[in-house]
Amino acid sequence: SKAKTFRHDLFTEYKANRQKMPEELAEQLSPLYDILNKMNIPLVSLDGYEADDLIGTIAKEAESDNFETYIMTGDKDMMQLVSDRVFVYSPGNRFKPTTTYTSEKVIDKWGVSPKQFIDYLAMVGDSSDNVPGVPGIGIKTAAELINKYKNLENLLDKASEIPQNKRRETLLSNKEKAFISKKLVTLKNDVPIKNDPNE
Repeated sequence: SKAKTFRHDLFTEYKANRQKMPEELAEQLSPLYDILNKMNIPLVSLDGYEADDLIGTIAKEAESDNFETYIMTGDKDMMQLVSDRVFVYSPGNRFKPTTTYTSEKVIDKWGVSPKQFIDYLAMVGDSSDNVPGVPGIGIKTAAELINKYKNLENLLDKASEIPQNKRRETLLSNKEKAFISKKLVTLKNDVPIKNDPNE
């Protein structure tokens, strides 16, 4: 949906750096939707939410119905959905192989579990979506801190105990950015959409 989402209400700069969809791509969408409808492939959208939220909702509903679900995407945000029954199938290209992410593969690549992935993303931020994260905290430091303190709330609660001065000050002075970032990167799994497995 082209409508703004709850994330834009939360953080006005959300996706502010995103370039507009190229016209050549935009004009292909209408014929594509027509083809999908004729093939009886359901299209799901809802104003106020992103496609990722709809995917998260469908994946979690499918998981509770004992389906095995494969989400086909190169988007790392989806790693937060990975579980024993939900996998991310990431198509390869000439720079990287095709990978099916399990919980173990998420840990191998990012150093955190799928359950910790939201906290990890909240710290490192995301420049493509303009999610601020915590300035000066990189991927290795974020993984190390999240593993040590288990989650973002516990880490920020105990930030004053961190021995490294610079790291401690960075975390203490950017608490608000971290919490806003967590809300921005957390996928909604309870979007009010009609989801019929028979379709």
